[in-house]
Amino acid sequence: MNNRQRRLRGLPPTGAAHGPRISPSSRIVEGLDLPGNDTAYASAAIPETLGDAGIVWPEHNALLMAESIDRLIRDKSVRDALGERGYRRYESTFTNRIVERIFLQAMSKLK
Repeated sequence: MNNRQRRLRGLPPTGAAHGPRISPSSRIVEGLDLPGNDTAYASAAIPETLGDAGIVWPEHNALLMAESIDRLIRDKSVRDALGERGYRRYESTFTNRIVERIFLQAMSKLK
């Protein structure tokens, strides 16, 4: 059973913590397929990767980050909405099939 199926059945994901999290850029794509929500600073490709599936702040501000996490913890509707957006973003952009297609298209331009 994959994590999407586990989430739909109300089970925790395998091999990952769930709930609000602060995401370094290397973990955002992995986290989009899991329950929980991403809160990140807008650096490198984080805004483009996360899209509308999380909370992105343009500056390093501990108070804004803490308030974001607090809101996610306290407001189930926001938490669930962002979790669903994360899954949709993963499915539409980052599955192995999609990444492979984009990679092969890019490689074909090098010939």
